[in-house]
Amino acid sequence: MTISKVWWGGFLNLKNEMSGRGNNPSTLGNKAREVSLSNQPKLHDEPVDLSFKSPLINDGKTIENNLWGDEEFIDQLKKANAQFIGYDYPSDPKGHPTFHYRVGKDTYSLTFTIKADGMAITQSTKNGKASNHAIKTDKPESIWRPNPIPSTLSQQVALTPMDQVVLLPGYTAERVPAPTDPHGRPQLFEPLGMALDPKDGSIVVTTRTAGVWRFKDNTWTMIADGLLDALGVIVEKDRLVVGQKAELTALYDKNGDGFFETFRTLSDDFLFTANYHGYLHGPAKDKAGNYYFTLNLDHRNGRQIHKANGPFMGSQGGYRGWTLQVTPEGKTIPFAMGLRSPAGISASPEGKIYYTENQGEYNGTSKMHLVQKGNYYGHPSGLVDVPGMKPDSPEIAWDKWAPKRAVSVALLPHGRIANAPGSPTWDTTGGKFGPFAGDIYCGDQTLSTLFRIALKPKNEAALIHFADGFPSGLMRQTFDNKGAMYVGQTGRGWRARGGSQHALVKLTYTENDSPQLKDISRKSDTFTLHFSGNTKGLEEGTDLAIESWFYHDKPDYGSPSNNKLKETIASQKVNRAKGTITIKLKPNDQRKAGSRVFYFSSKSLPKNRKDSLQAYYTISQ
Repeated sequence: MTISKVWWGGFLNLKNEMSGRGNNPSTLGNKAREVSLSNQPKLHDEPVDLSFKSPLINDGKTIENNLWGDEEFIDQLKKANAQFIGYDYPSDPKGHPTFHYRVGKDTYSLTFTIKADGMAITQSTKNGKASNHAIKTDKPESIWRPNPIPSTLSQQVALTPMDQVVLLPGYTAERVPAPTDPHGRPQLFEPLGMALDPKDGSIVVTTRTAGVWRFKDNTWTMIADGLLDALGVIVEKDRLVVGQKAELTALYDKNGDGFFETFRTLSDDFLFTANYHGYLHGPAKDKAGNYYFTLNLDHRNGRQIHKANGPFMGSQGGYRGWTLQVTPEGKTIPFAMGLRSPAGISASPEGKIYYTENQGEYNGTSKMHLVQKGNYYGHPSGLVDVPGMKPDSPEIAWDKWAPKRAVSVALLPHGRIANAPGSPTWDTTGGKFGPFAGDIYCGDQTLSTLFRIALKPKNEAALIHFADGFPSGLMRQTFDNKGAMYVGQTGRGWRARGGSQHALVKLTYTENDSPQLKDISRKSDTFTLHFSGNTKGLEEGTDLAIESWFYHDKPDYGSPSNNKLKETIASQKVNRAKGTITIKLKPNDQRKAGSRVFYFSSKSLPKNRKDSLQAYYTISQ
């Protein structure tokens, strides 16, 4: 093993990493001194080099080689018979981290101890053999230590009502205050991975920069630290499975003290660079025990990225813009391709995997897709990882792959219901969260709104506004065992309505029988609005207006609303006993065939957004 950099002092200054989009890497901390090491290690054989999948910052040569070189990324993975196994992060503040590696059939563990005059390294092998090494440096004039601050991993908070969140009758919103860090200092707390722990009813929350926490009975408890942009979590019987920027990780609490100190890598078989946009979203898990996660495209210029003639995002190789599957046996499989900024991925109650895509190049509007093996979802940059392909290969040109694009299950109209959708969440509360059980809830990071999705056969969907006015941008939702919804939000780096950089809001339902739009169904040119609650006094909705349009998917960024039409209603009938309004549209020769969005609005029908009813029905072809 070689060590490229050692420093003494205040460890890392994370200001850059925690500001804006995190474009710039962290710097050395207060009074830190770098120790220069030789770049020519003494080796008995050829080096085992894994930098092709995790190059150093500004190592453009390695990235270019992934794109333009003769050796496929997957072949480099097979050739490098070595892996990073994981690390141990002791809960004892005086403990020392241990890192674990495999080279061939041999495993090694390295424990690092920082001292005033350098670093001590203890190397041990599986058979128990140990050796000690030291890296010496001149003693500093004075030893730097942080000021001692009392530490606690647990703290109680008081929830506060949030009247600014616009909700349907029968729902209330409360803000869950963020915990301070273990030393009592305010911290940036972006709750972007959330899952119910069925063992004790707590909510496990992962964050971008503030570690992993457990929330129960209005009390926060820190249960893990040392993760980078942890945007998803699955709670299992004896472990947590967390998606972080560099890998899919399993966390274990081996000593039973409530703090997860053991980290084991489940998958890092993809390219990870310092690119700010290179997020990993997930994981989601199917019924067979396979994990799935999505990899964002990167944002860069020059020969170190393949944008496929788009203006901004592209692949640097290594399966950026793909969905990867990790089997129960630990094998990582490239599963689906053509993704751009797939910021949400979830499993349905049946175990099917869905993801949401952000509007941008080759995506005229945001969408929701069913993830299936071998599918191509429209952005050609990731095709550079198809075996035998390079950025200039004519076989992966956009026009040749456009007909192969998988059809979305729902279109999410841009600027209206979603600009940057997060993860879809199925309502499995059985009515504890209101009359919309079985629907999908999805939030938007830009508009700071929450909406419902009701999927239909043949790639059609009803989209209905649910709530507005959140303090920050919505990314994740989960339900507790009492049926309340927790909504995790961030506004850092990407503008979000509400103005806050982070927020966690709890939504609770109480009984209410006021009529609300529950669903929309379609049969040819006839649409039916279905209402829940007491519909005896349901208005006829004579002011109901319907518009329609379509989006194109091309290399330019986004799409206007094309072929926009004001639809003419031929007939309209209310059935108060069934709680329905049936609308038949007049035939319209100007309405082009293909994918289309229908927009319904009325000020006389039960309102779900500000002063009107607003809903959409989308057809994807």
